[in-house]
Parts: sequence; C-alpha cells; structure tokens
Amino acid sequence: MSVWPGVHVNFTTPTDQEALEAAGFLRREDCRFLWRNAAYPDFEAFLARFRADKRKKLKRERRRVEEAGVTIETLGGEDVTAGSGTRSSPSPSERFCSMGTRTT
Repeated sequence: MSVWPGVHVNFTTPTDQEALEAAGFLRREDCRFLWRNAAYPDFEAFLARFRADKRKKLKRERRRVEEAGVTIETLGGEDVTAGSGTRSSPSPSERFCSMGTRTT
C-alpha cells in the first residue's frame, strides 16, 4: 500500500486532467499573486504610488474580499500543524478546489 499525502500535479493538459479525475484526484484551481514590500510603512503608503482611479479600484477589491468573508492567516513553518488552515466541514467548492489525497 502506498499513500500520497498531498500530491499536486501542475500544468496539466485537458487529457491529463480527465485521467487524473478518473483516477480519483480532485481538480485544484488557484491563482497566486506574489508581492514584495518595497519598504512601504503601511497600505496607505503603498496606495499613494497609484493614480486616484487605481487606488479606488484597489480599495474596492479589498472591500469586496472582506464582505465575502475571506480571511487570510499567516503561519510560520513551526506553527503549521496537520489541522492548520482547515475547517471541520469545508464547502463543496472548497473540497473541489483542494487536491485530494490518494491511497492505493
């Protein structure tokens, strides 16, 4: 018996994805944004570099995320445990967007 804890298959073709799903894997879809703080003391200082219309859009995006109830938790490596970042009953979309663990 072999256990794959948290297998991720990236950059799949549609054919690959169909085969993975047929084998019991769940589809994982995400997007990532990497940002480096260029010595901004706070968010307002970061916003100050943009034109007014761009500042307004950024503030609107942040407000919508907050209104949707999205939260972000930052953990250091030593703080990550088996249950970190999980809830007892994720929604169907959360289950669909998380890579499943396969045991064979």
